[in-house]
Amino acid sequence: FVSRLPAEDEILTIPENEGERFYKLTRVVLKDKKEKPIGILIVLTDISDLKEAMMSLEYMSRHDQLTGLKNRSYFETELQQMDRQENYPLGIIIGDVNGLKLINDAFGHASGDLLLKEAAAIISDTCPKDSLVARIGGDEFAIVLPGSCEDELIKLIKAIRKKCSKVSSLS
Repeated sequence: FVSRLPAEDEILTIPENEGERFYKLTRVVLKDKKEKPIGILIVLTDISDLKEAMMSLEYMSRHDQLTGLKNRSYFETELQQMDRQENYPLGIIIGDVNGLKLINDAFGHASGDLLLKEAAAIISDTCPKDSLVARIGGDEFAIVLPGSCEDELIKLIKAIRKKCSKVSSLS
């Protein structure tokens, strides 16, 4: 006869050379025919692959597949959360990549994707750490900066444009 202990299963994280492994620890009380406990069975189940798949799905649900930036769904949810008095003034910049359709038509989508990745990297690297940066459309990006004034937004736009012009002049 077998019955579970009242304690719930636990997830153990064990560091290894290649990272971490995750195990589900299950405890089961073994009983005789008279329901007298005669032992405990402890089962460790390696759930590392499942945990990795779950973390990957969670990442993909929040990030743009091409650029690695936050995606539109995450952006919209987070923007609602940021819309609070303590974040005001809440600066929002929305911009797009000029000429993406022309690049895609003339050189192929791989070139257009490369352009989007470069733009995403520049925007992400230029923005302050506490800002929200997302790809919200095909060639559209959004930046939200809590507690920022118009002058700060203008400086950030100029810095992004300057970095973009350096990249385009090199190619």
